[in-house]
Amino acid sequence: MKKIIFGTLLMVFLFFCFPCFGEAGIGKAEEPGQEEKYLNLLMEALRDRDKEGMYDLWVDKNRTDENDEIFEVLFDLWDGMDWESVEKTGEEIRKQEGKTPGAAIYHYEVQAENRKIEFSFSVLDTGDKIDWVRIVNQEGDTEKDLNESGGMHIGLMVAGLTIVEIGFSLYVSFLCVKNRGKWWGLWLAFILLVYGGISITWNGDLIMGVFVYLLAFPKVVNSLDGGIRVFLSVPVGAIWYFVKYNRMSRNIS
Repeated sequence: MKKIIFGTLLMVFLFFCFPCFGEAGIGKAEEPGQEEKYLNLLMEALRDRDKEGMYDLWVDKNRTDENDEIFEVLFDLWDGMDWESVEKTGEEIRKQEGKTPGAAIYHYEVQAENRKIEFSFSVLDTGDKIDWVRIVNQEGDTEKDLNESGGMHIGLMVAGLTIVEIGFSLYVSFLCVKNRGKWWGLWLAFILLVYGGISITWNGDLIMGVFVYLLAFPKVVNSLDGGIRVFLSVPVGAIWYFVKYNRMSRNIS
């Protein structure tokens, strides 16, 4: 009886385990990611300065001067480089935001004989087309220098504006509490919370917009699509009350 039970358990064990070991032993190759369908074609088009090849991969099929200029810039950055090795360094998701569609962004390190670059591109969630390419020379690239020096200066400017806005809002809040006029509690909330201003987005094109938010202090945002967005805000509520307070003071005097 024990032998029968042992034999049955052994057969069950072999039935469930051997298929797994068989697949592992064969070394079944994983299906390549969708980006690999575009990686070599994109690098070859960049190396050969092949505009037709770029249009085949690009989301915008219209033959325009603007697209041609974008491709020429990318060709110059790639500079005819033929690669020796390509290593994937990361992958991320770009969520859909406004007119910017969702996409998967892939990052690579491309090595040539005497040159190394960071290479990234995005593939749209719908349509499987490329809408963004980034090429950065890891050895003293201009874009890197701009990110380090220019980004620091912008960051300091934004930090200074934030301090000024907070200080002004607190000062006007003190005036509101001191004055204690009609609806002063609502005015206090309005002073501390309501901010508005302009947003500037740079991603090849310069886009400007107007916003009104709650507690929207100045800030710099690096978008996943490679652009930079700067929010320059002003304390709308505090300014509004400050002008009103000055008028009241002049009427009293």
